[in-house]
Amino acid sequence: MKVLRIVAAATGGATLSHVVSVSGLNKATAHRLLTVLTREGLVQRHAESKVYYPGEQLYALGILAAPRFGLHQLAQRLDGLDHDIIELRERSRLLEEEIHFKLEEESNRHLHTLSIVTTLLLPPTLITGVFGMNTKGLPLTDVETGFLWAAALMVGSVALAYFFMRRMGIFR
Repeated sequence: MKVLRIVAAATGGATLSHVVSVSGLNKATAHRLLTVLTREGLVQRHAESKVYYPGEQLYALGILAAPRFGLHQLAQRLDGLDHDIIELRERSRLLEEEIHFKLEEESNRHLHTLSIVTTLLLPPTLITGVFGMNTKGLPLTDVETGFLWAAALMVGSVALAYFFMRRMGIFR
């Protein structure tokens, strides 16, 4: 059994000298045991490299013993968990895309509102800038109701911009 464990544990296979050094058996005994294990199919020997590997019968015995230890149920459960994880990953990716889309949509709405407000306030800002200059000959500066006319001109320019934007379909 010790020799079988040594061969099974060796990643790249086990040579006779490796089995002798690890097991502490003499070379003849180790060779005899490996020959018997090879004959029974528990170990296979590569003809060219003379390296021993676990055999088909060892694999078959492992398969037969697996249900006793619940390995098949464990493998099924792990497979089910793997499918669940893949499904959750896909769902989280879809949710992330949806959140990203909603944030972009909200940002676009805010930018649309900002551009409308900017467009509506641009004409009165221009009128305020003209009347804010300290130069002679500005219209409505000599009239008592000049301020009211300037304010009416600003409100009228906002209304004109609003109706123009409404006609163009900018407002929803």
